[in-house]
Formats: sequence, structure tokens, C-alpha cells
Amino acid sequence: MYAHILIATDGSELSRHAIHAGVELARVARARATFVTCSVPFGELATDPLALRRRDQYEAGAQGAAHTHLEAALAVARAAGVAASGEHCYAEQPWRGILDTALARRCDVIAMAAHGPRSVAGELLGSETFKVLTHAQVPVLACRERSTPLRHVLIPTDGSERSERAIRDGVELAAAAGARVTLLACSEPFIFRDAESFLNDDRPEYEEHALSAARPALAYGESVARQHGVAAVAEHLFVSHPHAAIVHAASRLGCDLIVMASHGRRGVAALVPGSETLRVLAHSRVPVLVCR
Repeated sequence: MYAHILIATDGSELSRHAIHAGVELARVARARATFVTCSVPFGELATDPLALRRRDQYEAGAQGAAHTHLEAALAVARAAGVAASGEHCYAEQPWRGILDTALARRCDVIAMAAHGPRSVAGELLGSETFKVLTHAQVPVLACRERSTPLRHVLIPTDGSERSERAIRDGVELAAAAGARVTLLACSEPFIFRDAESFLNDDRPEYEEHALSAARPALAYGESVARQHGVAAVAEHLFVSHPHAAIVHAASRLGCDLIVMASHGRRGVAALVPGSETLRVLAHSRVPVLVCR
């Protein structure tokens, strides 16, 4: 179970959602939290008195803003009974400052805000969250709306090692929170590719093969849930767009958290490749914990 959670904040409404989600995760895991806010260093060479004065004014303003952001975050932690501290860092690239702080403080989860859908390929491309997700060596909790107490966890799975890690983490969190889990496997739907496949009606054979491929992943999740005394339900869906099915399932089932792997596998199981994970992050209305 997680012991130390780093929660990034910049004082924005989105980061306030991340604060609440990260504190809730810390509360459930009985972990401590460190809040971090990053400022870009003063960019002008301070070699003359006027530049030095501007630098001092800039840093005083940055420190004042950081103090305000961190005090607001610490108040949320105190209200939840979570031990927490705050840290202000300077970094040319905030995502690097977040990762450096996580490494220095030996944090095992990073919580931060995620942007909503964009029109470019890869909805989170260019955002600090995307860069943290790309380079982090620990799980990342991303959210873009206010979280709720943990009662129902959705865990997409494809049987890969990363998905098994996500299952273990998701089930342990559910056990600590007294929540239930739903395990979800998605396969590509059958497509009649030619007249012969239509005449032969290969769909039943294909679907049975896809279901057989998904069963071990779901069975592993059910086994882990039984070991932890967590109520679990398994679902298998045939869908063209796994990310949409995952987001819809979270809404349909009233889930409070999605726990999934950073990358998955393709093929007959067709489950949560890296691009699907990014799309879930962009469209999900509940926090998403991305495991590595």
C-alpha cells in the first residue's frame, strides 16, 4: 500500500480537485502527503541593482503565492486527518520539479490535475500532466473534477503484467476503503471482412475465442479480490473504442476511481493500449490512477 503521496498544486480550480483526490487517497491508504507548488525561476541575469530588485520582487511574489496555495492544501489535509507538509520549488519545467520532488521525498504516488479533451492527437499532449505520466516511475493519480469518497473502483484489465499491478493496487485500495470493485475486459467486435466470413458466420467462434482470451485476466482479478475480502464483479464487453467503454462503465456503475495500467496489449483482447489510457484520462469525470 502507498506510504507517501506527492500532490501538485498551482492554486487553480483543477489543482484543487487534485488536492481533494490526493488527500482522499492518502486517507484511505493511511499515507502521509507532501504538497508541492513549482515556480519558474527569475529569467533575467541579476547583475545590476535594478535587476536584483526585480528578482527580489519576483521571488517575493512567487513565495507569497506558493504560501497561499500550500496553506489551502494543508487545510484540506488537516480536515481529513492526513499528516502533510508543503514544499515550494523553482524549476524551468514544472513537471521536472514535480518529478525531482517525488524522487527526493521518496513518494510512491503523484497526484495532479488533468486537462479535459483537446482537438490535437493525444488529448493531454503538451500538458504538465502528460509529461509527468511519461516520465514518472511511480503511479500517477490524475483528475479534472472533484472526487468523492471511495466506494466503487473500476479496474480495466488485459492480463498484462502492468494490468496485474493495477489490479493489485486497485483491490488493496478498495479493501482499505471498504469499497467494491468491477473488473472490466474489452475486446474488439467481430467484423465481417468478406463474403466468405459472412456466409460461414465466423462470429460465434471469434467471440468465444475473445472471451477465452479475456477470462484469465478477469479470473486473476477475482482471485486477488477474494484474497482481500473485496466484493468483485467481472464484465467483458465487445467495443470498438475501449476508452469510451471504460469511461461509460465508470459513469454507468457509479465508480469513484478508475485504476488502470499505463500501457496494455493489443490483439484479440484489444485492451487499454497507451493511447487508450490517455483518452480515458482526458474524458473521465472521476479520478484515474495510472499504474506502471
